[in-house]
Amino acid sequence: MQKSHGEAVMRALVIDDSRPIRGIIAKIMRGLNFDTIEAGNGREGWEILSEQGPFDIVTVNWEMPEMDGMQFASKVRRTMRFRHMPMLMISSIDDAESIGSAKKRGVDDYLVKPCTPGAITKKLKSMGVIDPSTATPLDIFGSKVKQDSKSKSESIERPNGPLAEMKQGPSSVPQKSSGRASLKASPSSEQKGDIRVLMVEDSSFVRNVIKSTLDSIEGFCVVGGAVDGVEGLELIESLQPDVVLLDIEMPRMDGLEMLREMRKLGLRLPVVMFSSRTERGAKATTDALLIGAKDFVFKPGGPRMSDLEAGESAIRNELAPRLKWICDRERAKISKTLSKTDPKKEGTPLTAALMKPIDLVVIAASTGGPAALASLLRCEALRETLRKPVVIVQHMPAIFTKYLASRLAEETGLDIAEATEGETLKPGMIRIAPGGNHLVVNRTLKEYTTSINRADPVNSCRPSADVLFHSAADAVSGGVLAVMMTGMGHDGRDGCRAIREAGGVVIAQDELTSIVWGMPGSVVAEGLANHVMGLEQIGNKISSYLKVGA
Repeated sequence: MQKSHGEAVMRALVIDDSRPIRGIIAKIMRGLNFDTIEAGNGREGWEILSEQGPFDIVTVNWEMPEMDGMQFASKVRRTMRFRHMPMLMISSIDDAESIGSAKKRGVDDYLVKPCTPGAITKKLKSMGVIDPSTATPLDIFGSKVKQDSKSKSESIERPNGPLAEMKQGPSSVPQKSSGRASLKASPSSEQKGDIRVLMVEDSSFVRNVIKSTLDSIEGFCVVGGAVDGVEGLELIESLQPDVVLLDIEMPRMDGLEMLREMRKLGLRLPVVMFSSRTERGAKATTDALLIGAKDFVFKPGGPRMSDLEAGESAIRNELAPRLKWICDRERAKISKTLSKTDPKKEGTPLTAALMKPIDLVVIAASTGGPAALASLLRCEALRETLRKPVVIVQHMPAIFTKYLASRLAEETGLDIAEATEGETLKPGMIRIAPGGNHLVVNRTLKEYTTSINRADPVNSCRPSADVLFHSAADAVSGGVLAVMMTGMGHDGRDGCRAIREAGGVVIAQDELTSIVWGMPGSVVAEGLANHVMGLEQIGNKISSYLKVGA
């Protein structure tokens, strides 16, 4: 058979837990003109295969930690794309029964350690991998492979297969440098109007899962991937993505550093964090949201997303909808189809005769909320007149809300904390509902107190803005000012209706300044908002109500 796409450098993957033996085998393979990558166990080898696709030859040891050679061989042969990939087991196990078992598991041939360069060459010839007459490698089509002019002295990863075909198409062998497998350039499958996603993630396995899952969803195209922030910044410039999907913990430059650098460079494209549900991950993700990341999604199974099924589900059902919402909003802003306010949808402002003094401010936010809250609470006019308690629902998990409150307190110098059970709400106090719990306001004599419960989610949310707003309307009667800020869904809409019916005031963030105009938009659509305004105006408006009730 002749290869139809021209000559290319052959690649070998050497898997062995012994570094000296692995090095010797790799040196032999390089001497035969193979570009060679090394892995210390079956798990590492599988990650490399998952990203780079089939190699021209894989050598694998039997006894290794974290997936031995037999487990690796079985996994490879169960996967359609690797079913015909040549695989040679090189092991010290030398009994005939074991060798037979290895071949039944899927290895094509077997060599007993120690083995010489001549023995390896002979096996590769008998397997049809290299030319029997010249010892020049043959590719899988049977054609001789041209030797690369670059040195083979280093073990470098050269992406191949589906994740690397984004550079030059499926008939090329893209290359990368510095030993880190990354994805570069635009895939031929991209359709006009697709959301162009750039991944910045150091795990090749996670990148592979993200790409395969998003690429299977209509309207998405993963245009590239980087293993750290340094490479991510380079690819932003060259690939011009619509959105960046960003990990936290990476070598050289982590996610937070990259995000800060993007802001310094004036790169305003949206960023969504894809991080693990750990205390460290929660703190870093919260910082990223305050810096300007639009949203976040948890990686199921930790930083390396060990739960594959849950990971694919999270990407498909949580990540993809968020990316679409956010990118559709950004495109609408660019096309100037959004307006700051729509007077036809505003509710009727309260007249002086109907207004009651404001005793409590309640705020609801979701997607884009942390940065919006930070901006709001930095408003000088609001800070000067903040003589009433403020209670906030921000849709976040438990581990996040406590750290969010702490960071906002540090940034603003205000009395901000996560709400606790039975706390008396005092003037100037700002309390955030704890993640995973509903927050309720109660009235006892002349005081307002908090109550925490874990009742069923409302609108799929816990904490729920509707729960807080309804309780505020009941406890405070007409003296409530509600603020609906950026967020997905409609949580808080029914609570705003209760506040309006009780004589309170509702302010909705406008579409232009919202990351997602779901929650505030639902209030505006029902005619429940007294005011619809940009984020930069909300603090002043709250202040005006706190000062004079108008």
